[in-house]
Amino acid sequence: MDKTDIKINDVFKPDDDIIKRKIGDDLCLYSPVKSVIMSLNQTAAFIFKKCNGKKDLKDILDELSKIHKKERTERLREDLFKLISEMTEKGFLVKV
Repeated sequence: MDKTDIKINDVFKPDDDIIKRKIGDDLCLYSPVKSVIMSLNQTAAFIFKKCNGKKDLKDILDELSKIHKKERTERLREDLFKLISEMTEKGFLVKV
């Protein structure tokens, strides 16, 4: 999914087939369907965990804005959409 296809009111959830493992400070994801691995830092793992099939991207962006007060909201939005796009393309997230 291209990040231009993502809308602020979209809701995502983890694909049912992915395997998650905490390794050090990172969260590692494995998609057996696509044979892809992705390592998430703390912020990316936070976003992934918030993609629970209930919260839309606006809710997640609002939470990120509270945590990262020094970052501009537009920059956070761009980074959020980029990460969501990458995780959907690799099969870790699906749109609800």
